[in-house]
Amino acid sequence: MKSCLAVFFVLLLPCQQANAGLISIGHVYQFVTAEVHGDGLYDQDSLENSALPISTDLQAHADGPIAPDGSATASSTQSVAINEFSSTVIDLSALMSTSGFVEGPVEGFTLGTSIFGLSFTIDTPFHYLISGGGEVDGDGIFSISLSSKATGTVFEVAGRGADEAEGLLSPGTWDVSARLENGGAVPHSGNVSFSFKIDAPAQVPEPSSVALLLLGGFGLVGYGWRKRRQV
Repeated sequence: MKSCLAVFFVLLLPCQQANAGLISIGHVYQFVTAEVHGDGLYDQDSLENSALPISTDLQAHADGPIAPDGSATASSTQSVAINEFSSTVIDLSALMSTSGFVEGPVEGFTLGTSIFGLSFTIDTPFHYLISGGGEVDGDGIFSISLSSKATGTVFEVAGRGADEAEGLLSPGTWDVSARLENGGAVPHSGNVSFSFKIDAPAQVPEPSSVALLLLGGFGLVGYGWRKRRQV
């Protein structure tokens, strides 16, 4: 009986869950800039992060007169909330905003930009959940996307409105990115928010492993029936 139990557990080993998969972070890109233009004068403030770890808050602010009788202000911010960030899970959300105005009888404009990008590689299929949207006025633009060169774009929202998607990402290198840009000579503002999470789905036994498990079970049943016959 002991030998049969040993055989059964050997057959059970292939049914154990496989490696949950790993995430390899390629790079991160964060950038905010605020610009003021007018009457030959120019002011700019910008912040950039292109290496891990992710900076949780970036803020750029440009302020000053663009003419003796007028002034302008522009700002861009980016705030990232990191719920979990490891070799097996990425769970984060971001809020991006721009604003600006020009006052007084002057010729000038302001511009604000906020960009976020994250590249990662997965070695097995990973479950993903992404949602986001935004609003801009004037000539502002925004976009949020999740894509890979091999598979293409699996999620994209741009212009106005919001959307969400959920599914499985195939093994390979993926990019999640968001961009907000807005400006003008009149008061303007824009905002974008998104959340993104990937983690390995629960592994299920392969059909061959299930067959081995059933075979081992039948073997034990047969062994017990035979022992009873001998008694």
